[in-house]
Amino acid sequence: MTPSPSTTKRIKTKRASFDTNGEGSKVVLYNCNCHTFDSVIVQLLYAIECSFEQAKRYAYVIHLNGKATVYKGTQEKCDDVADKLAEIGLIVRVTS
Repeated sequence: MTPSPSTTKRIKTKRASFDTNGEGSKVVLYNCNCHTFDSVIVQLLYAIECSFEQAKRYAYVIHLNGKATVYKGTQEKCDDVADKLAEIGLIVRVTS
């Protein structure tokens, strides 16, 4: 089922931790074909404070592969990043 544009696009799941230093969560951003490259890049710049070039690379990888891990860190920070990405309706999942 495809979520309607008016629904929240943030999904939270639990998985085994992949890191032992307290930073075992990650943010996965999915391609939804409803946002422009520019809007995804701008939101990545805002959410993860990466370089413009890195944001462009993430957008391209997401376009090609359907998803990409765009951030790894603590659960709290990943939740914050995911919330920022979801502000414009991007499909995001936090796993830990």
